[in-house]
Amino acid sequence: CKWYRNFLMKGFHLLVLLTAGSEVRDTQL
Repeated sequence: CKWYRNFLMKGFHLLVLLTAGSEVRDTQL
């Protein structure tokens, strides 16, 4: 089964997007 690998990749990508979004907000302030 490789479904968990795809899930981890999506979760990691989402985490990266959230981190980048928070950094962008910090720089905009």
